[in-house]
Amino acid sequence: MSYTVAISRGYQWAEDGSFQPIPLSEWHAAIISHGLVPSEFQTAINPETKESIRINTPNAARIGRDGALLTWKKGIIEISACVDQHDLCRPIAQTLGARLYGEEGEEY
Repeated sequence: MSYTVAISRGYQWAEDGSFQPIPLSEWHAAIISHGLVPSEFQTAINPETKESIRINTPNAARIGRDGALLTWKKGIIEISACVDQHDLCRPIAQTLGARLYGEEGEEY
């Protein structure tokens, strides 16, 4: 079971209206300033057919070649496989004036 951690400016489901989306232009600037590796698509293997499939991932980047995948969606940067990489993601969040949040609003 996966658990989503995201970089955002406030918890996205906060009832107090404190959530502020991160503009796509700022995300693109952060990709450059942190030397992230843009990732236009991902490949995967269909477990039933063994067919290789290509999944478009616009506005995504990796921390290094094989690190966590960070994907901008509606003002939030979702982080895959970042459980062990919070320390690597935190400076990116700080650049964006944001923080790391879990699915239930907990801050990392």
